[in-house]
Amino acid sequence: MSLRSLSVVVAVLVLTISVHAAEKETHQAKTEPAGARGNVVGNLSCAKCEFKATEKCTTALKLSEKQFVLISGQAGESLFATRCTGKLIRASGVVTLKDGVVTITSKRSTEVKNKNVTPGLTLAGKLVCSKCEFKIGECAAGLKAGSLQVLLDGDAAKALFNARCSGAPKVATGVLTKIDGNTVYLKVSRIANPKTKTRTSDKKKTDATKAIKET
Repeated sequence: MSLRSLSVVVAVLVLTISVHAAEKETHQAKTEPAGARGNVVGNLSCAKCEFKATEKCTTALKLSEKQFVLISGQAGESLFATRCTGKLIRASGVVTLKDGVVTITSKRSTEVKNKNVTPGLTLAGKLVCSKCEFKIGECAAGLKAGSLQVLLDGDAAKALFNARCSGAPKVATGVLTKIDGNTVYLKVSRIANPKTKTRTSDKKKTDATKAIKET
């Protein structure tokens, strides 16, 4: 076989391997469950040393004596060296649930200076009926957040009972009380509408309209 023929064969093999790898990544992206947008506030901790939840030391945010959230991504890496300090940290990103453990994948985190802030979990999703959508318990307000099933409890959740089947986008903040399979139980202290970004052109129109009314 000539050198030129050998080069062609090698090039074809490399191309085939590259295409196969790309197809595999695409397939994995389609089959892996999508996470939910959210944020976590908790005290820095080690998932292995304090909760005996991982084989290796892993950065985590402690929400209570029994509940925690793992941090992966750049935020988890940057906080690893100080994971046992107990500092109050807020991390935003994509929240997933696997094997009974909640993980937030975040690029960056910030230290919370206000010590009155309570550790908790915030998730964005759409309002659903926990019985009709998740086949769990009686009819009540729930949140479908990506691949997560979120059961809501508390006065703020009860106030949304009549609107539970609306599918309206909501952001729920509360205390993580229980994890069961792919279901998260959240005792909510606040449920709000998601913030919408105002386009510059729309803001100018609003300001102009306001100015006209004031003249």
